[in-house]
Amino acid sequence: VMPFAQSFSRLRQLAGNPVLTCVKPRAQWVGVPSGYSYDADYDTFLNSGGDEWRPTSTADLSSNDYETVDILPGSGDASEVLTIGGVMDDGARWVRVLPADVATVNAAQWYELDSLTYDTAEVTPFPAGAAMLYTVRLTKR
Repeated sequence: VMPFAQSFSRLRQLAGNPVLTCVKPRAQWVGVPSGYSYDADYDTFLNSGGDEWRPTSTADLSSNDYETVDILPGSGDASEVLTIGGVMDDGARWVRVLPADVATVNAAQWYELDSLTYDTAEVTPFPAGAAMLYTVRLTKR
């Protein structure tokens, strides 16, 4: 019997080895321009002159400010059923990750997938109580 992680890996290969880019929490960013610090009141980075720096994609960050997680993409038919049923809106995506990657996913500031940015909506273990994988529902930023 093949361990589940090995099956996950093989299925990823068939899907083209997709990854989810997880942007680390702001407090861990090393690519913040010199002189800027985060201002929670304005939800942005400001310097002493009041200039704003607000990254909108990983292109604005250092490569040390994000990491990738192996994923299995949600199938199109299942996504359509969830959308039609009102569980997901048109801008939502869902992917599956292994338990070893859940902490990285939960800590992320935001995500990138197929050059689009997303926020997390929900991370659900499957099966409940003895998770072999987690379903991550993402919503467009």
